[in-house]
Amino acid sequence: MRAEVYGMTDFRWRMLLLWTITIVFAIFTILTSLKPELISPGMLGIVNTVLLVAFALVHGITDYGARAMAVFVVVCLVVSNFFENLSIVTGFPFGHYHYTEALGPKFFLVPVTIGGAYFGAGYLSWSVARVLLGRLTPGIDNVARWALPLVAGFLMASWDFMLDPSASTIDHDWIWEHGGGFFGVPFENYLGWLLTVVIFFAIFAAYLAARPVAGDAADARPPFGYWLQAIAMYALLGMRHLLTYLRPSKDASVVDAAGHVWLRHDIYETAALAAIFTVFAFSIFAVMRLIDSRAR
Repeated sequence: MRAEVYGMTDFRWRMLLLWTITIVFAIFTILTSLKPELISPGMLGIVNTVLLVAFALVHGITDYGARAMAVFVVVCLVVSNFFENLSIVTGFPFGHYHYTEALGPKFFLVPVTIGGAYFGAGYLSWSVARVLLGRLTPGIDNVARWALPLVAGFLMASWDFMLDPSASTIDHDWIWEHGGGFFGVPFENYLGWLLTVVIFFAIFAAYLAARPVAGDAADARPPFGYWLQAIAMYALLGMRHLLTYLRPSKDASVVDAAGHVWLRHDIYETAALAAIFTVFAFSIFAVMRLIDSRAR
């Protein structure tokens, strides 16, 4: 039990804080999805990122410790910012695009909030992948060293699969300069996402495999609720897209940078379907896996 490593009182406070962040994130997601006029798109991205980062730090430090999470943060931010800037300048690996001013201050050519989103959503994807693969202790074996980055990579890319068409084609948080077949988003964007996130997950996995873990910490297995928190937060990444689709809206047309006309409601509908058959499905599988591991 992780409580034996940290102390029961400290662990309970951490769990309470994590549930609080999860509930706040759920309420914020529901309210701003049904009433988007409550907050500007830029502030929406900032608040989302702050809540994701806060959850990831507390949850990750509880299991891995502060040093390992510092490594995760640095690797995630450096790799993601490098590939984002590289693609903006050269078109590799995501395609040709640029960020508008909607998401606030930038580090080089990329908004600061994008790095936080990579870390927050990346950590959730990593945690859900651990549940799906049955790796609930902080140690990492030879199979998990390559399986975790791959599974977490697909879980992470699923988030962008839902997000990108509405964020770019509708909200213009970033602009795909040559458009693309998926509601203005190019095919290579998703391959680039998979490449980028698998790389930083693989680096983190290599770090975990190389670091020594003390006996108590190596065998510590956080309780059911700890994992349920991460799964709930991951599922909430898809909730916004389902609620946005269910909210009445005009089926106005939008035009991407290549001049292709898309229907707004079609984008919302596709994002909702993507949420159901990717993020929600993976979350259900993770809960079932968690229940199964608990029964054994």
